[in-house]
Amino acid sequence: MDDEGISGWVIYLQLAMVLISWIRFLSFFLVISAISRLIMTLIKMLVSCFTFLFIVVCYLILMTPIFFILFQETMTACIDPIRTLVFLYDSYLGAFAYTSVQAQEKTVLWSFFLTIHVFLANTFVLNYLVAILTTVYEEMLEKGDFAYKSNKYMFIERFYIAMQD
Repeated sequence: MDDEGISGWVIYLQLAMVLISWIRFLSFFLVISAISRLIMTLIKMLVSCFTFLFIVVCYLILMTPIFFILFQETMTACIDPIRTLVFLYDSYLGAFAYTSVQAQEKTVLWSFFLTIHVFLANTFVLNYLVAILTTVYEEMLEKGDFAYKSNKYMFIERFYIAMQD
């Protein structure tokens, strides 16, 4: 192996060690009541967002061939499937612009599909994200005290056994 390959692995190992150290450091905050609830809520929200990401990816994969097939010859944003996917993702985030259309009859169809895409993506999918996060927050309000006490018990139990010797 050359030196560049070895130094690349060393950097990744150092990064992994730093991440593991920070995770261990943050795990001590699970014993503090107010911070424990916040950290557990944040972790549960991040885990729950994976279902949201799955839905967003499925939606974008569904819409990409529709836009690609209909507008590959008339729109520069839909020349190939990758550009179409990037355009749909950008328009999902609101970063899109109306570009010149080569065929006049495609203008209405383009505007219609783009409006439907932006409406569906921003209204339904982002509202689903808000619903997920609200549900997790309300659930953690109810179960936060029990989860904090469980974490504190496991922390004490782990160090109590070690201190008996």
